[in-house]
Amino acid sequence: MPTQVDRAGHSYIDVFSLEPEYVGTVRVVDRMIDFDVLGETLVVLVEGSDLEGTRRIDWYEIPTGI
Repeated sequence: MPTQVDRAGHSYIDVFSLEPEYVGTVRVVDRMIDFDVLGETLVVLVEGSDLEGTRRIDWYEIPTGI
């Protein structure tokens, strides 16, 4: 679940297991637009902080067993 989206710096996503138990927080560089979880991978669509607002996809591995 996204907890903070910051246009100037970073976004944060809280990660929970299926139980649900809090696992940790992912700090995403730049502004998060959207995200999805594919298996054990967190996929985040990000808008860069450059003047053009370039978009990219960041991938984060989620620990096995959550």
